Amino acid sequence: CLKSLDLRVQRLDPGDSQLAASSEWLFFESGCCSSATIREWGNKPARSVSYGSYPVDATALHISPPFDRDGLVSVLENAQPASACSVRGGFVAAGQRRLSALVAEDIPTNQQIIREMLERLGLQVTLVANGQEAFDAYSKDTFDIVFMDCQMPVLDGFDAARKIRAFEALPRPSARRLIIAMSAGTSDDEMARCLRTGMDYFIAKPFTASDIQQALIKALDCDKIEMAPAQLKLPIDKPCSKESCSKELSPTEQREREEQQHEKEQAAVDFEVVRRLLDMKDKNDKPLWDQLIRGFNEQAEKLAVALEQQLHGGDREEIRKTAHAIKSMSANMGAVEIREKFALIERQARSDTLQNHLGIAPWLRAKIRKYESDVIKLRTRQADDSGAP
Repeated sequence: CLKSLDLRVQRLDPGDSQLAASSEWLFFESGCCSSATIREWGNKPARSVSYGSYPVDATALHISPPFDRDGLVSVLENAQPASACSVRGGFVAAGQRRLSALVAEDIPTNQQIIREMLERLGLQVTLVANGQEAFDAYSKDTFDIVFMDCQMPVLDGFDAARKIRAFEALPRPSARRLIIAMSAGTSDDEMARCLRTGMDYFIAKPFTASDIQQALIKALDCDKIEMAPAQLKLPIDKPCSKESCSKELSPTEQREREEQQHEKEQAAVDFEVVRRLLDMKDKNDKPLWDQLIRGFNEQAEKLAVALEQQLHGGDREEIRKTAHAIKSMSANMGAVEIREKFALIERQARSDTLQNHLGIAPWLRAKIRKYESDVIKLRTRQADDSGAP
């Protein structure tokens, strides 16, 4: 069938990563090798095809028997070869088609942050609040990429990813879309679990505009990605120059740097995250901060009251879920002390070592007031540094 399409076919032997990297398409029989091996060989999910009775997680496309020429043509036309892919301002240059993203995230503050990031990169964004809504939306519409939170109500991100992969494996030519996991958990086990359930990449909360951009570059498997500067009104982290990185510090400078690092590790606020949020603008080019802090206050209050009730009732699973939600939201807001407190409660609820955390709601209110005060001080310093009146 492949030769009938005028394709030059070569057999790929195990370990032949050079041939894999130079091939335009990679075809893998179901069960021939692990997903990890396929990624190691080619790392070209947009141009990988599995064939047989079930799909291989690391491939973008799957075809089921019986195989024929028309079926192959349909599958290959569904894909976007990397050599033809170039993105500027959110559009695929080859066809000037705007890229679409499905975002599954249950925390409104987190939804707002990632939506603004993606829209400023030029993507069309559809938001859903749990894994079941993500599957329902995916099965009814076509998206180029899915951003999937791992911990959500109704259906979590892991099970939603499994359902999506099973849907794609139905006996019909179906393109395998990329799923990027978003999680406040950064352990190796968490990342491995994401990959096992069919997700392709992993970004940790709090994520930056750079994290999103790099994930898109990998997920779209493009030879060239060029975001229009006018579209990208987000702070992008810049690596130090060769000169500044190699500059030898004096003992005094080294001591000051160590003190700054220690202060950062002990701080209640991650000012780098906060600075990025302060620089974010909405679609009308207005600062997003006031909306974010208002939403943070409202959602934290609601969740803290619920958590107080759950602590009285002793339902460890509900306690864990609520603590995780506050932890996740706090991470994206750069509220380090709050994040660490609720990460502790989450761990204790999971391991059945829960201690007395009654009174958590007034504690959280006080810490949010302190967080807001610290941010006001930061904004004042920024205004002084810029010479603003």
